[in-house]
Amino acid sequence: MRNYDDYDSRYRRDILDANPRHSITEDDVHHFMRGVFGWMFLGLLITTVTSLMSLFALYSIPAVAENFFMLTIMFVVAQFGIVFALSGAIHKLSLGVARMMFVVYSALTGFTLSFIFIVYAADTIFLAFAMAAVFFGIMAVFGYTTQSDLSSAGRIFFIGLIAIIIAMVINFFLGSSQLDFLISIAGIAVFSGLTAYHVQRLKSEFIQNAVEGGPEVVGKLSILGALSLYLAFINLFLFLLRILGRRD
Repeated sequence: MRNYDDYDSRYRRDILDANPRHSITEDDVHHFMRGVFGWMFLGLLITTVTSLMSLFALYSIPAVAENFFMLTIMFVVAQFGIVFALSGAIHKLSLGVARMMFVVYSALTGFTLSFIFIVYAADTIFLAFAMAAVFFGIMAVFGYTTQSDLSSAGRIFFIGLIAIIIAMVINFFLGSSQLDFLISIAGIAVFSGLTAYHVQRLKSEFIQNAVEGGPEVVGKLSILGALSLYLAFINLFLFLLRILGRRD
């Protein structure tokens, strides 16, 4: 089994020099990334099931339909709280709590996204999801295999994300269909790029933390990684849906 010494010299060389008895192998990296994608796919599955259950409740339980808007606002606020807690206080949380928060976040997202089954046709949703899966897969493979450093590109993508948010706020008041289309195209490009960036960053952080942090830290890193890739996929899907979608 060959050592994964050629992956990221910025972290790898310093770690091995300081810890000569430790060796991160390619299989170790593969195992970690499989765990990250496993949690991400679990999150998507929970979101899908919860979304369908919420849609059923919306049509069959009057109290849910009557309070849907308020529930959505409450859940969106809770989602922001969970993201901030996981991102800012992950080292203070136990691994079990971090995993549970990710599961809860996925379920809350399912409820808030249940509206898409009302706004868009089922075949459009399926097409957007399939296209998002293809785009995500291509960029994830690129981020995993490329030898180019994507750090600078990642900063550009984050700046682009901020620009998209500002443009969406402006277009909320303008209501321009042309600007909405451009925003959607930009969103697809930004979140595709962020997918590749996050995958490469996760490999680098694993190589560093596998030696310095131990299993607990690596486990928390896998949850944060799953969350970042989950968010990239969901947003990629939603921007594709905005372009492909049509009202029933």
